[in-house]
Amino acid sequence: MYKGFLLIEVSILICTNRVDCFFYRAINSVLQQDFKNNYEIIIVLNGEASLSLDLVKDTLLPYDQIKIINSSVSYLNHSLNLGLDFASAKYIARMDADDISYPNRLSTQFEFMESNPEIAVCGSWYSMIDINDIPFETVRLPTENEFIRRALFLRNPLCHPTVMFRREIVAQAGGYLGGLYAEDYDLWLRLMNTVDIKFANIPEVLLGYRAEAGGIARRSAVAYAVVAGAQWSNFVRGGDPRWLVSALLTCAKRWFFSQRRKGNDDADK
Repeated sequence: MYKGFLLIEVSILICTNRVDCFFYRAINSVLQQDFKNNYEIIIVLNGEASLSLDLVKDTLLPYDQIKIINSSVSYLNHSLNLGLDFASAKYIARMDADDISYPNRLSTQFEFMESNPEIAVCGSWYSMIDINDIPFETVRLPTENEFIRRALFLRNPLCHPTVMFRREIVAQAGGYLGGLYAEDYDLWLRLMNTVDIKFANIPEVLLGYRAEAGGIARRSAVAYAVVAGAQWSNFVRGGDPRWLVSALLTCAKRWFFSQRRKGNDDADK
């Protein structure tokens, strides 16, 4: 879409419920992209972050490619859909507010999507980074549509903060509808039901993913439950028994996780 006289090629969508040093590092990594085409950054401040609206506006005032949207609703699904409504470009690049997009991320994914019109969702490999942005582990995901679709029966083979997708296709699928911690997986499953929609992961590290071990552990049980719900929904919609098996396996993982955590808690007493 045109913004004034400029064609916006990519909209980077970032949602956050907190404004801290990691948030500004994330924004700075996008501003330092080597992408030569025009892009915009859509920032949705929700929950507690909405209280920092004036501060964020003042800090990012020099950058006219940034749109700041304020929402008192803290649910990520709502913020993601709100950001999609305000986005101008045909491509949406997702990113979390504490991650780092490496300088060639947008140019690499944009060129890939332009050269492969059959691909609807394109992710990449990524690095796990510490609080100083130093990588300590590389995560390699399946790269081809066939293997990504197979993996979706058991896990999420697309790292949400790395993806670039075609906005029109996601909008036609209804946008983000999934539950807590599984909004992306739910979307991939709904897209997967259309045979012509294809996925890909670029075999190159394009993002630094910051994970707080404690935070992941606290929400894993809930995440497993929501993922099982998404798999069950796919079984009900299509009747494919593989989704029933997937849901049962996910429930088993959730039980195992809860038992392991209970054991750790008992050991700490």
